[in-house]
Amino acid sequence: MDVVTTSEVSVSMTLDDDRRIEAIERDLAGFGSVQVERGLAIVSAVGDNLRTDPASAVSVIAALGRLPLRMVSQAASRRNVTVVLSDADVPAVMTRLHAAFFQMAEAGR
Repeated sequence: MDVVTTSEVSVSMTLDDDRRIEAIERDLAGFGSVQVERGLAIVSAVGDNLRTDPASAVSVIAALGRLPLRMVSQAASRRNVTVVLSDADVPAVMTRLHAAFFQMAEAGR
């Protein structure tokens, strides 16, 4: 497992190796309904500012605009914010994050 999120009614997780996905799906079906989605990617923003400034995590999500996110997770260390989204949206996400965090920092120099 790479990313796990939980809520009151569900558990979501990502797997980087789907060779045993059918067996995993069968095993998990004993606990509730299971939905497998393919064609998704993981993008993470990492940095100490995420830990020290809570607004940084909000800025990561805000930079993505209206792109549909399947999962959002922040590590216990609070040094990274991870999103799961469509593979097709990765180029746009990278462009937006770069513009929000790197071009803005370069402009301030």
